[in-house]
Amino acid sequence: MSKLSIDFLINSPREKLVKNIDSIFNKVVQKIELYLDLEPIDKAIKVSLINGKSSDSELQANFFSIGAHRFYENNVLNIRISCDYARFIPIIALREAYKCFVPKMDVHVEMIDIFINQKVAIDLKKLASLKEWFFLPAYLFCNPSEHSLPQLRKMTPTNKLQLHSSET
Repeated sequence: MSKLSIDFLINSPREKLVKNIDSIFNKVVQKIELYLDLEPIDKAIKVSLINGKSSDSELQANFFSIGAHRFYENNVLNIRISCDYARFIPIIALREAYKCFVPKMDVHVEMIDIFINQKVAIDLKKLASLKEWFFLPAYLFCNPSEHSLPQLRKMTPTNKLQLHSSET
């Protein structure tokens, strides 16, 4: 099997990804379609960025949906990506694009989510923010009172997550 051709997700400036999120997302779905030689289950898709604040309880509802909210309206899959996670657009876009190939009844099956997460990690292994992404769940979920989303919002692209432990 050939390699998934998504270097544009790794190499494009974040501002370009954010500005063109819907077309970038559709390009990712097309690349996956060619790679898998399989049509997506969801064909009518609208992706947008939202400025609304995500609550900690919303984030804790589904570990594998951090940064995005999926819902159907008029037979169109709407994916809203929180601007709070703009630095992780390549990861979220690829994860959500892979989910478009999973039958609706299986989209929230944990084993499928785990597989998709691992596949995203393999496909984006050269992405600078990938390591930070995988620390994010621990940061958000292990001690919600100590690590809140407002702290995460203050992070800049050059900042690294600081995990609070005796080893750091």
